[in-house]
Amino acid sequence: MNRKDAKGVQSAILLVLGLLLGARYKGGWGGVTALVICPILVAVPIGALSSALALAVRKEESVIGASNFILLPLTFLSPVFMASALMPGWMRIVARFNPVNWSVEAAREALQVQTNGSLVLSRCGFLIVLAIVSMWIAIRAFRNYQRSV
Repeated sequence: MNRKDAKGVQSAILLVLGLLLGARYKGGWGGVTALVICPILVAVPIGALSSALALAVRKEESVIGASNFILLPLTFLSPVFMASALMPGWMRIVARFNPVNWSVEAAREALQVQTNGSLVLSRCGFLIVLAIVSMWIAIRAFRNYQRSV
């Protein structure tokens, strides 16, 4: 079993365990589907950009350092740990342009009883565009790497 399969199994276990412990997903199966898709949509650009960086710098330590330097602030500048309403104004402004925030907002909204479909679709659309741009950057980095070898 590869890592992607293991993550899918972990997600399924958590969702089923939540059901067994009394969690109710008010957004139905569509909301649960969005809950699974949104993290994937934020992971694709992160993976693509990490690959592009790895091909450019060719040092594992540099990629790890750069990834942490970018991912930790993105996580802390999103509503993962703090409700948006409690954030200072400047942090809410930064969060508007944060892909982690887009994923969290879309997933949480998808689980609501009255889902704002346009918010879910717009945030997922932003993530898809970011994924496409990131994959294009990774492909260019790979081609440059091939030429240099």
